[in-house]
Amino acid sequence: MRKIIAILLLAVIGAGTWQGWKAWNKRSLSQHALRTAVLPAVESVPCPVWFPSQDGMNLSEEAATRPKTDDPGLRLRGVIEALHRGPAKASSLRLFPDDSSPHGVFLSADGTAYIDYPKSLFERPMGLREEFLFIRALGKTLLRNCPDVKSFVLLVDGAPRDFISLHMPAHGKYILPASQQKK
Repeated sequence: MRKIIAILLLAVIGAGTWQGWKAWNKRSLSQHALRTAVLPAVESVPCPVWFPSQDGMNLSEEAATRPKTDDPGLRLRGVIEALHRGPAKASSLRLFPDDSSPHGVFLSADGTAYIDYPKSLFERPMGLREEFLFIRALGKTLLRNCPDVKSFVLLVDGAPRDFISLHMPAHGKYILPASQQKK
């Protein structure tokens, strides 16, 4: 009887492990596709982006470019990529480490941008001011470049996070003021 129970238990565990591996592999492949997908070659358009200034008190506007597209989702992705390229001016600070990129960027029908970052991005120590400037720079850049984006949500490895590092809440939507969006 014990042998039968042991065999049944191993079969159940094995089936569960196989299903888990298949789900992980499918997710891993879809995330890889998001990271490695190449935007079609199109003309570039101006894309002003904001970075924290060296004094750590303000934001500094920089000229950047993104691929020209009428698709709101591709526009959002191009804007996020422009932010990840970092500032050209020595007077501005990077928002993201050199080797970082989001797992994925998605724009929902209600105008919410979901930006999924790896956990490692938020494991580095950040002060309250740095977290605040991070959210402000991201919000101002989206506000100026993505008229279809009404709010944004930060995800970490596909799940909501309570705080960015330790201080700023990250568990809800950041609403962009409609009166300031570019028409």
